Amino acid sequence: MNDPNPPERGERLVKWSLAPWERPAVMGDLQEEFRDLAATAGEPAARKWYWRQAITSMWPNARRRLQGDDGRYALWSQGMQGFACGCIWMAGNWAFGRPLDAFVGTGWMIFGAITIAESLFRKRVRA
Repeated sequence: MNDPNPPERGERLVKWSLAPWERPAVMGDLQEEFRDLAATAGEPAARKWYWRQAITSMWPNARRRLQGDDGRYALWSQGMQGFACGCIWMAGNWAFGRPLDAFVGTGWMIFGAITIAESLFRKRVRA
C-alpha cells in the first residue's frame, strides 16, 4: 500500500515560510504526523489538518525568520512603514471625500507589501 503524501501546495507554503535551516526537521515532522493521522483518521482529515498547520504556522515562521537577520528585519520594518502610510493616506482621503487621491495610498501599500515579501523570502539581506 502506498503511503499518502501531504498536499503539494500546502508543503510548498510551509517550505516557503520556513527558514532554510529549519526546513528538514519541520517538514519531516509534518510528513510523519500526516501519515500517522491518515492511517488513523483517514486521508481527508489528515489533509484538513495539514492545511490548518500550514496556514497557522505562517506568521510564527516568518517572525522567527526575521529575528536572526538584522538587515532582513530593517527591510521588513521599511515595508511595514510604507504599507501603514498607504493605509493612513487612503483612509484620510476617503474620509475627506477625495477618492481619486487614493491611488497614491494604493501605490504605497503595494510597494510596502512587495518590500515585506522581499524581506521574508530573500536569501540574505546585507546590513
